Amino acid sequence: MESAMEATERSGQARRRHWWEAPLRIIQLNLTVPDAARDGAAMARRVHEYGANALLINAGGIYAFYPTEVPYHRRAPGLAGDLLGDAIRYCHAKGLWVIVRYDLIGQHCDTYEAHPEWFYRSHDGCPMVDKGLYMTCPNGGWWQEQFFALWDELTARYDVDGLFFNAWGHKEATREGVYFGPCHCSRCTRLFHERYGRDLPRGRDTADPVYWLNQQFRRETLDDLGRRIYQYVKQKNPEVAVFAGAGHRALVTGQADCTEIELHCGSTAAPAGNRWRHAAGESCKQVSALGPGYASGINAVYCHVGPGRWRLSAAPPGWLGYTLAQTIANAGWPYCMMIGTIDTQPDRTALPMLREILQYARDHETDYRDLASVARIGLLWSQRTATAAPAWTDTTDRYVKHFRGWYDLLTRKHHLFDIVSDTQLEGEGSGFPGQRSAAALIKRYGVLIVPNAARLSAAACATLDRYAALGGKLIATGAPPVADGNNTTSAAGAPGDGEGLRSLGAHGVFGERERVSNGYFRMGGGVPDEVARRTSPPGPLSSGVERGNEGSGGTVLGTAAGTQCGLNGAALSQIDLLPVEGRLWYVALREGARRQLALIPPEDYGAPEQTYFTIETDHPGIVWYGYEQGVTAYLPWEPDRAWFETGSEALGVLLNTLVTTCAPPQVVRLEAPETVELTAHRQRATGRLLIHLVNGSGGTPPRWAEPTTLRDLTVRFAWNAAAPAQARAARAGETLALRPVEGGYELTVPTLGLFEMVAVQ
Repeated sequence: MESAMEATERSGQARRRHWWEAPLRIIQLNLTVPDAARDGAAMARRVHEYGANALLINAGGIYAFYPTEVPYHRRAPGLAGDLLGDAIRYCHAKGLWVIVRYDLIGQHCDTYEAHPEWFYRSHDGCPMVDKGLYMTCPNGGWWQEQFFALWDELTARYDVDGLFFNAWGHKEATREGVYFGPCHCSRCTRLFHERYGRDLPRGRDTADPVYWLNQQFRRETLDDLGRRIYQYVKQKNPEVAVFAGAGHRALVTGQADCTEIELHCGSTAAPAGNRWRHAAGESCKQVSALGPGYASGINAVYCHVGPGRWRLSAAPPGWLGYTLAQTIANAGWPYCMMIGTIDTQPDRTALPMLREILQYARDHETDYRDLASVARIGLLWSQRTATAAPAWTDTTDRYVKHFRGWYDLLTRKHHLFDIVSDTQLEGEGSGFPGQRSAAALIKRYGVLIVPNAARLSAAACATLDRYAALGGKLIATGAPPVADGNNTTSAAGAPGDGEGLRSLGAHGVFGERERVSNGYFRMGGGVPDEVARRTSPPGPLSSGVERGNEGSGGTVLGTAAGTQCGLNGAALSQIDLLPVEGRLWYVALREGARRQLALIPPEDYGAPEQTYFTIETDHPGIVWYGYEQGVTAYLPWEPDRAWFETGSEALGVLLNTLVTTCAPPQVVRLEAPETVELTAHRQRATGRLLIHLVNGSGGTPPRWAEPTTLRDLTVRFAWNAAAPAQARAARAGETLALRPVEGGYELTVPTLGLFEMVAVQ
């Protein structure tokens, strides 16, 4: 009998469809006080002309842009008529959706004097004042009671389609970065003591256990408020969409229908946050993995650099175009926020790019309905590992760099891949949407990559083990994912039965080394040839692979698993030593596991004359293991993080060879420079194949230039239909000639500017 989870996976598209599940193109006007005297209908008309089909516009909070009557809801100075009402009426006449914006984080002095209990208080009783506004507390009455009066008034007057909150969250510092500490208002103080029996902390001391209780308190109280607002909105009108700026998390915690990720053009290529060049695609992949009906609005902020700088200067057109093109190519919604209106921008240099992208998306809207990725590689995003906790504070170094090392590598090497969250592997009772059973995973993905996911839950580990048992391939790196009841890990501890990943070829860790540098792994593993021949299956994949003899259980690769272990490839033949950087773990092998690569431990960094090694070991860099019908490759070190930080060619070759060795054939393949991103989706209703090429050659932060035009790029795709394929380049408006190849066709994209979409049918 089909399980409830499998039925959901099979028939997700059969549920009722909502307006926000269609492709959206959003322009957000963050109105200023002077804009209150302007014409709301004229603002909306310009948004429509630019190609948007949704307007996100101020309703209220700090200032109301309609004639509100709710006490303490100040009308914007200069408001003569009904700006919001005029904009809504124009949009609905032209078929545009309207999403209203609230900002509840700040209020005026008169409100503070009347209701001081609604506002933030520092530990010594001081309010937080930011540019004349008194900061409110989400646990206070302005959020907890008064917002519902605002919503009742608004929806009684206007037919709105969506709701969005700006500045959602607990404030501990001003916009200029002046730190005040956790809120100590009467309600926060009482609620915290009732929950934990402790007093609130005064600052951000990560060594203080109470600091982590406060982090939990902040999340839980905001989640409670978010779900309460969501339920209230839906009870009044189920067809009003709630948009949240918390990204993927807001969807999985039941606080929103749609996610809005705000991205700013940064001055550096920071390893985390908004300046990560693949931020748009990463978010789109995370959300779309939840299933049909989920998509991500990527808000490419028009300001440069923001927040905190140059809100009236435009982001470089190259960055804006690249971010929006990447969004479209990953089945997301192009979206742009600007301060003021389109016609009041003092820097108009990026407006032509915005208009071009949105009008393209408008003209090809039917192409982007109901898309499904055709990737056969899954990259695991571990939300639990990425969440800070005691003794796990630096999640960027401990996890994000590993994940993004793989993301960058897969993109550069033109692998098609999806993101799967560990929250999707925890079963029907977890409360998270988009659950994937092991059976569903094996149908979709030939290989799953698990980067340094040290804090996986036991349920997620069990799903991954079952996936491997059914014949899947796992590539895991870094700290062994050994989970206890609290979803925490001790990397030096050995997993017991039922904990961690039993499908890996290591059953325990007997040592850990921090801050390794000037160490290497030798290709070939240092194993005598005659030993390798005796213990490895014949063939080119077995070079330098040795069988382990510790532990118990498992299947010898090449026999029951039906798969050889090891790596091959011409590129690897040019490399004798692989650099080691960061942490590494000494692991005990299960019986039947095989080791590859041999550790050369770090030695002092001396003069060139002393650059040689005196010690080589048999500690493995890769542990291969046959687990029932599947195969796992475990790398007990951090090559993905080192690749992210250094771009080492040798490490890139290693990781890419691992993927090509384990992954099934791709539906689409590309011959192009590594600055070109490849994505491919199939339209569920029509079966059309959409292939996107996004040209990132202009991205050299801090400068984002127009990309270099590339020519004559070769694309090959599998085609099993009886009828011949036909291909058309959407942006160029050209039909492309097809050349039959084994299993499909080959075509040439004559020129690639910023991006191209090839539709095959």
